[in-house]
Amino acid sequence: LLTPALDAAIQAGVKNLMRRDLWLLSLALEKYRRKHGQFPQSLAQLSPEFLAKIPIDQFSGKPLKYASDGKSVLVYSVGRDLEDHEGFE
Repeated sequence: LLTPALDAAIQAGVKNLMRRDLWLLSLALEKYRRKHGQFPQSLAQLSPEFLAKIPIDQFSGKPLKYASDGKSVLVYSVGRDLEDHEGFE
């Protein structure tokens, strides 16, 4: 009886952690861009100066997906289904 509600609560918690991590990561990326004039080629370049630790994907336990052309970035989680939809659900 409680299993569906518990699962929903856990998934909501994971989503909230991901939102927090992506928000912190976006701030670090913007700080990096302002200092260097472009975005980093990898998230590893943010640590430790702009972010103490690079957040991981709460769904997969692996690094978040990241791509940059220097002028823009794409950061995303694989999501609950663990499939890489390249940033699109």
